Amino acid sequence: MPLKVSPVRRFQSAFMAIALKQAAPHVAFLGIESGGRSRRFLDRNLLKPGYGGEIMPGQELTFLTDNEQGLIFGFPTGECHCNCPNERTFSLTYHASTDMSGTLFRIAFAPDVTPPSLWAEPLKWEQVPDRLRADPFQPQPCTREFTSPGVISFPEYGLLRCASNRAVTIRETLFPDPSNAGMNLGFTNLGDTNNRLAFQHGRFEFSFELAEPAHDVELTFTVLPEIFPQLPGCDFSDKKWDGLKRNWMNNFTLHPPTLSLGDNPILNGLGHLAIHWKSDLSVFTPALLPGISLQGFFRNALELTFTQHTDENGKMTGYGWENGACNLIALHAYLTGTHDWDFARQHLPTICRIVEYNLALDQDDDGILEAAYHGNHFRDEKTSLNWWDAVTFGHKDAYGNLVYHQAFRRIIPILKRLQQPGLATQLEVFLAKFRANFHRIFYNPETGVYAGWVSRDGRMHDYMFTFITAMAVNEGLVDQDSARKMLLRLWDQLVENGYGDFKYGVPGNALPIHPDDRSDWAPMADWGQYQNGGFCGQTAYHFILALYRAELREQADQILFKILDTFDTLPTQSGLSTRFTESCDWRTKDGLPCGYNFLADNYVFLLAAIQGHFEISLPEID
Repeated sequence: MPLKVSPVRRFQSAFMAIALKQAAPHVAFLGIESGGRSRRFLDRNLLKPGYGGEIMPGQELTFLTDNEQGLIFGFPTGECHCNCPNERTFSLTYHASTDMSGTLFRIAFAPDVTPPSLWAEPLKWEQVPDRLRADPFQPQPCTREFTSPGVISFPEYGLLRCASNRAVTIRETLFPDPSNAGMNLGFTNLGDTNNRLAFQHGRFEFSFELAEPAHDVELTFTVLPEIFPQLPGCDFSDKKWDGLKRNWMNNFTLHPPTLSLGDNPILNGLGHLAIHWKSDLSVFTPALLPGISLQGFFRNALELTFTQHTDENGKMTGYGWENGACNLIALHAYLTGTHDWDFARQHLPTICRIVEYNLALDQDDDGILEAAYHGNHFRDEKTSLNWWDAVTFGHKDAYGNLVYHQAFRRIIPILKRLQQPGLATQLEVFLAKFRANFHRIFYNPETGVYAGWVSRDGRMHDYMFTFITAMAVNEGLVDQDSARKMLLRLWDQLVENGYGDFKYGVPGNALPIHPDDRSDWAPMADWGQYQNGGFCGQTAYHFILALYRAELREQADQILFKILDTFDTLPTQSGLSTRFTESCDWRTKDGLPCGYNFLADNYVFLLAAIQGHFEISLPEID
């Protein structure tokens, strides 16, 4: 007996594809593509199968008619008209003889396709209980309320504006799938990474509820054009920039319990060691809607970091010993974008403690901070980590020190503005020693580039890390001739080891890391995988920008536009979590996924287009 298929009404344009069932007032399919360039994106249903979108859930609606204006459903006191008035918009218009209340529309999205983030004015800014990272065997739903209008951002796919002509509350709830809860990353792993799989296969539900009774209401859902920098001197009209336009907003994902910017919607961005990249990107990002910009959410993240994630000594809790530097950089970016000096004054004692605590890490007074971990080998439990947590980085850690160099030079004008000349002078003295000693301590004449770290036992650990030398160039620590020689030396080594295609990016290291200096996460620790020769856009950012700064523009453009083409044509999102080697934020040189914990850091290389290709500097504080 053949299946009986309910009649559906389909709308399709270059920007939106939608299907509505007639038998029940139900949206069964929604695909969007903000750029209107690729059918591939429209053919992916963003809705959670079995849930979709329900019109006036819980009420009896009957199908009345299907005409050129769309579908019309009847309910006991009125009608609901569903139509697509233009190629970007889907609307629900309600007319009732008496006042309506409650839920007008509920729609559920599938995080395993792409995890959405809702950007809107929260009804309450304060933190709510974070139940997303609780017991991996019993992850709990999380609900947050916002006011209409808002923008739902779908990484890779685009942006959907949700608006109404009446006061409407948008209630967002993250529901986990309990059948996917538990230990999925090995029997020794009880971290919160495990419960992400439950949310990956759960649903993100948005309900639109009348804030006060009304008898005529219109909800409109409009696919917005791509949001990307609109700057004098930046022309993104050429097709070669499509990858930047598609992926710019993917840098930003909102964590509902804390309203902070983490790597995905169930990871917060508090005390975060990647917040500085996101904050620098934010200063070039237009408002999402009138009155709604990223800066408010950065303020919230910094507020919670300074009050809840910094101890009385100035040590910042969280992941990575360099996170104090990352948040100082983010503060600088926030102030250049908002001039919110009252916020800086409010947190001045904490800011000073963070600076003083980290200055004191220079135990031998040579201008180089000493991380807590010895860095001799990976075998002992690490007592400090940086972003490269699968590598032994420790003691005189070049990466962490270069991040602190940037943070200290950017915080000096803030301290002077806030009448802290003594501490500003201490930083200036420290930076002078840093610049005098960095080359002596980290330069390896055998490779011709800078080493990654010098361990407590005095050994230099050098795997020709592309980002270390590049960061030194970008921080102005290397003269032009030396910068060109070092970067071309790295370029030649990359080509020699088969990385010269640059289609998927730039690896972190050009030479294999010795087993003593890396984790034992086979196969992720093997050469060519993850942090041992794999590609992530974070590494590409440093190297591309350094090439531009060293006036190696041809090489910089070659890498940038090859990656942009890849990012426009291949998937870049792996959702909230995947198992080891399944996350495409890291790739092998053959393009295979080799990560495990999706990072929005993968999109940071887009910043090199602004700073490098177009030579637009980050804003400064006078």
